[in-house]
Amino acid sequence: MTPPYRFVLASGLGLFGLLCPSVPAQAGDPNQGGAFPLVTAFPRGTASPNSNGGTGYAGSFAPQQIIQAYGLNQLQSAGDLGQGQTIAIVDAYGSPTIQSDLSAFNSYYNIQGTGTLKVVGTAGSNSNWALETSLDVEWAHAIAPDANIVLVQAASNSNANLYGAVNTAVSSGATVVSMSWGATEFSGATTFDSNFNLPKVTFVVSSGDSGRGVNYPAASPYVTAGGGPL
Repeated sequence: MTPPYRFVLASGLGLFGLLCPSVPAQAGDPNQGGAFPLVTAFPRGTASPNSNGGTGYAGSFAPQQIIQAYGLNQLQSAGDLGQGQTIAIVDAYGSPTIQSDLSAFNSYYNIQGTGTLKVVGTAGSNSNWALETSLDVEWAHAIAPDANIVLVQAASNSNANLYGAVNTAVSSGATVVSMSWGATEFSGATTFDSNFNLPKVTFVVSSGDSGRGVNYPAASPYVTAGGGPL
C-alpha cells in the first residue's frame, strides 16, 4: 500500500459529507461559474444522527471510525502519518475561518499532529464553499496529521481561476493535490488534462455524490477519482 492511498481517501471523503459534518458548517449555493463542489453537507446545527453507528458529532462518523474502516489505522500504528508529504487542497472562495475551524475540529476529536496549514489566496464570501473548504482541510489532516497542508483559495469557481489554483498548488511543492469539486463532463474538457499530466504529483478528485453522472476533472485519465454515489 503506497502513501498516496490515504490521500485518495482525503479527497473522496466528500462522500461522508452528510455523515461527517464539518466544524462549523454552513449552507449555501455554490452552483455558479460552471464548476461546483460535489458535496452537499448538512450545516453543523442541523446534522442529525445516522443509523450506521456513528460515534462523532451528532451521530456522524468520527475520524477514528473512517481510519479503521479503510485500514489506515495500520499505517498510522506503524508511524506512517504523512510526514514528508505536502497536500494541497484547492477550493474556490475558501473560508475566512479555516484556521479556527481546523482547531475546533482537532480539539473535538483530539487529533494530534505536526503538520502545518498554509493558506494561499484571499478567502471570498460563499458559505457552501466555506463548508467544503473546512471539510477538505479537516479530513485531510485527520487522515495524515503529520503532512503539511497548503490551502489554495481560488478567487472564484470559474474554470480559469480553479485551474490556475491547481497550478499554484503544484508550484507550492505539493506532492498530492486534492480537489473536491467538478462539473458535468463537457466537450473540450480534455484541453484541461495538461494541468494534471505532471510527474511526481498525485492528483485526487471527488467523483460526485448521488450518482449524478460523469464529472470532470474526475474523468481525466491523469487523476485518481475517489468517491461515488452516496
